[in-house]
Amino acid sequence: MIRILVHLGCITPLCWLAAVLFYDTESLGADPIKELQHFLGFTALTILIALFLWRIIAKMFKFNRLLTLHRALGLWTLFYTLLHILSYLILELNLDITLFFSELSERVYLLIGLFSFLALCFITIIAVPFIRNKINVNWLSLHRMSYLALLLAVIHYHLSTKAIKPTVILYAVIIGLIFIFAYYQKKYKLK
Repeated sequence: MIRILVHLGCITPLCWLAAVLFYDTESLGADPIKELQHFLGFTALTILIALFLWRIIAKMFKFNRLLTLHRALGLWTLFYTLLHILSYLILELNLDITLFFSELSERVYLLIGLFSFLALCFITIIAVPFIRNKINVNWLSLHRMSYLALLLAVIHYHLSTKAIKPTVILYAVIIGLIFIFAYYQKKYKLK
C-alpha cells in the first residue's frame, strides 16, 4: 500500500502539470517556460530531499521495509531532473548545444546544477546490481555522492531563484539536519 502511495505522490506533480498545460496555461504566469522549468526542478529537489528524509525515518524507527522504496524515490528524482534539463534544452535553447555550453560558462548556477545531475546519474548507474558487482569496490562509499548531489542541487536552486525565498531557507535547514544525521550516524556507527 505504501509503495502505491509513494508512486502516486511522485506522479501527482506531473499529472497536475499536464492538466495545467492542457487546460490552464495562463496560471503559469507571464513566462510559462520558466515556470515549467522551475516547477520540474523544484519537484526533483523536493523528491530528493524526501528520499533522504525517508531513509532517516526508516533508520530512526527501524522501519527497514521502507528502505525498499529508496530506489524508487531516487529514480523519480532522476526522472524529474531529466524533465527539468530537457525543458531547458528544448523549450529555452531550442536544442542549441553551442548555446548550452555558452550558458554553462556564463551562469555558475547552471554548472552547479549540471554537476548535481551528473552525480545523480553516476549514483543511478552504480546502483544497478550488475554494475555494482562488476566495479568490485564498496559501492556504498560511492553512493555517498548523493550527499554532494543534494548539496549542489540546493545551491543550484538558491542561485537560480536569485533571491532568498522561504523554501530556500527551509531546504537549507533540512539538508543541514540531514548532514548532521549522516555525521552522527557515521561517527557512532548507527545501522
